[in-house]
Amino acid sequence: MKPSQQKNDSTREDVNVKTDQRRKKLANPSANQIEFLMEVYDSVLFGKNKKKETKTAQVVELHLGTTVLPLKDARGVLSLIEQLKTDQKYSATLGFMSDLFRKLNTLEDGQFSRIEIDMTVRQYQDYTDGFQYRLTVKPVGYCLLITNSEFYQVPGCPISKKLPNRPGVEGDAKRLEGLMSTIGYKVLRKDNLKKWEIEREMKAMAEADHKKFDCFVCIISSHGTANKVYGSDGYDLMLGPQLKRFTVDACPDLDGKPKIFLFQACNIETEDKMQKTLQPLINETDFLYGFSTLPGNLAYNPKDGKKTGSYYLYSLYKHLSDKYKACDLVAILEDMNRELAEKKSELRPGDLGSVTMFVDCLRGHLFFQ
Repeated sequence: MKPSQQKNDSTREDVNVKTDQRRKKLANPSANQIEFLMEVYDSVLFGKNKKKETKTAQVVELHLGTTVLPLKDARGVLSLIEQLKTDQKYSATLGFMSDLFRKLNTLEDGQFSRIEIDMTVRQYQDYTDGFQYRLTVKPVGYCLLITNSEFYQVPGCPISKKLPNRPGVEGDAKRLEGLMSTIGYKVLRKDNLKKWEIEREMKAMAEADHKKFDCFVCIISSHGTANKVYGSDGYDLMLGPQLKRFTVDACPDLDGKPKIFLFQACNIETEDKMQKTLQPLINETDFLYGFSTLPGNLAYNPKDGKKTGSYYLYSLYKHLSDKYKACDLVAILEDMNRELAEKKSELRPGDLGSVTMFVDCLRGHLFFQ
């Protein structure tokens, strides 16, 4: 055999080997099809093998099937991909498609459920639909977690109320502390604070350095009345002034950043004060605050509350654990509301109206992930 013929045969074998390698790569369900096209673009069509483009295979194989594309059409597709690189949604779309194909390919194996796939699509739709807060730093921000489980009445003081202890809520605090840490927040847990101690912690948080953070979360679990919570000393604390500590004027470090306040407490008030109770706690964007029940209602704990804590915070923990990577906060709170409304109706037939509530002043979607 002539040397030139040997060289040509060797070249063909080399091309065939590379083609087979690419085909094997596409047979892997986790391979990203767009990345493969870019590899062809860089190394075959317009790269080192440009002079040999007539000898390379003109079949682009995907693991979903085989598509035969002339080189001219393939160049058009690849040119479009180059343009997509400059689009702000390109990376989000690329990640979504890769994740979706990966989950679809393993659906029959039971690794992912249809519900999880639906959540993936739902997140992408929310992600690309209008404004979204960007939580990109770690830690994401502070999470102040205040839990009052033990109470006492100040002797000789009629303003200080005698309140029962709240067994089981320590479990809420422990679960949420672990979860928020896992999500990426710097958790500050405080237990059994007097009224003035709650004010001190809120003031300290408002004056803290939030420049390097993207969000602030505050969760308070205690006894309460309408728009108030009780300290462990039986004194009530108005919530409105506490939220106003975090407005743009009072806390400029959090300007444009989401501020989340969630309260596990009763929301009872007398008829003559109900109208005032319905007034908003804050009148500014980038806030979301929620209560475990509607105004005028009690916040119940389950019969086995010593094990599961409160309905509201246990549901928050469960839904946030399952969905924080796929759903925005408002969607999670809506799912909680639906679940708790059904559960309370089942366990307490006379409490049909006692559901959770939240006031959303955010400007867009908020994903914890």
